[in-house]
Amino acid sequence: MKSKLGSTPIVDKKKRAYKRINLAGNILFILIGVSTIAFNIYDTYKKTTIYKKLNMNFLAARTVIEYGTKDFDVRELVENVEEGVIRDYTKTIDTYEVGVKEVTFELVNQDIVKTFTTQIEVVDTKAPIIEFKNGTVSMYTGTNYDVKSNIKSVRDEVDGEIAYSSTTKEEAKDYYTIRSNFNKSKAGTYTVTVTAFDKNGNKTESSYNIKVANKPAPKKKVTVAKQTRVTGTYKGPSSVDTSSVVATARSLVGYRYVRNGASPSTGFDCSGLVTYVFGVHGKYVPHGTYAQAKAGQGVARENLQPGDIILWSFSKNGQPGHSSIYVGGDTIVHAATPQKGVITSSLSMYERSSAVRMVAIRRI
Repeated sequence: MKSKLGSTPIVDKKKRAYKRINLAGNILFILIGVSTIAFNIYDTYKKTTIYKKLNMNFLAARTVIEYGTKDFDVRELVENVEEGVIRDYTKTIDTYEVGVKEVTFELVNQDIVKTFTTQIEVVDTKAPIIEFKNGTVSMYTGTNYDVKSNIKSVRDEVDGEIAYSSTTKEEAKDYYTIRSNFNKSKAGTYTVTVTAFDKNGNKTESSYNIKVANKPAPKKKVTVAKQTRVTGTYKGPSSVDTSSVVATARSLVGYRYVRNGASPSTGFDCSGLVTYVFGVHGKYVPHGTYAQAKAGQGVARENLQPGDIILWSFSKNGQPGHSSIYVGGDTIVHAATPQKGVITSSLSMYERSSAVRMVAIRRI
């Protein structure tokens, strides 16, 4: 039987049931969506809260360290960590390059990572070091002299020795030059100035003086006896490379005088210097002027050559009391006195002196 509206009660019930199911589904869908949004909002809030709490403080916004610093630990830059754990950081810093370096740290908490950065500035504040063998060098007019020979070293504390350049370079880095008005032909005091630059452009200037005196006129009375007492018949070569002996002897100028000394670490007396120089080149020469007066072969004064040992006497009986090494050019190297140390002297001046006389020449 149909209703007046043309539908049966059963059909109406089905329609109403379908509408209720559809409404329930829509409500459930809306609830799931709202729950998901709420969860995402909570999760984002939670992560944001953790992220904001992650914090660390540094000792300074930029830390300055010296060029060439070894084994620098970047963790020393951290003053404290307020929240979180350091997961990773910049492990090494090149301290052999000046400039600003960025250091990165990562803090982590519950898989939330936050990055912090600070800076290190590498600076080179140490200028080159220039050392001379002597503050003043004295000589007579006409003496040939290399102004570089008085330079003991030019170096940087980090990079080591600095090389010499005969000309000024366009870039003032990693070299040194010498400026001097030295004139061997004219008596006076001359200044030798060394200017050095390290790899980072730091500059040092240092000077020493050369005092040139007029060569004294020969005395009217020449004591021939001083030379005729030096006897010897040997005219052959030395058993050692004399050029090396001369170079070693010259290199020791400036070392101190110490009684019985025979090494650079302790100092030298006159015979100790001779013993050390020949020992460097594999030749044993005894320590002591008496023994050295008998070492090697006797040589006459007119056959004197660089590398020969010259013995001197301060007494009337002619006993040897002082040793020296002849290095050519009218020059001897010897450990003179505690006040003077190891110096070079004019051979002709020594021969003309009334206080000392040559008594032996020995060739090793």
